[in-house]
Amino acid sequence: MARAVDASSALLDGGTFNVAAMLSHGPLPIYLSWDDQRRLIYPKEDLAAAILDPQGPHDPALVEQGKAWMAKYEPFARLADEAARQAGSQAAG
Repeated sequence: MARAVDASSALLDGGTFNVAAMLSHGPLPIYLSWDDQRRLIYPKEDLAAAILDPQGPHDPALVEQGKAWMAKYEPFARLADEAARQAGSQAAG
């Protein structure tokens, strides 16, 4: 996960996109996060939509794939969010 601790414009840095492109070949989801917002940029758009809105108008097989994805990876996303919050608190204080 790339998290902007200061300004969200930090996510527009070319290095951020290079790292995201490299990691997108692996099994982990990739999020960009700023303020209280988080956006999933990997996996592909249709699976991401089913992950983020399983009640939406998606292929049922895709919804099941999305639920499996979240069951596997959401704990890691929560840990990363907490680590980023702690790092931001330490930097501010």
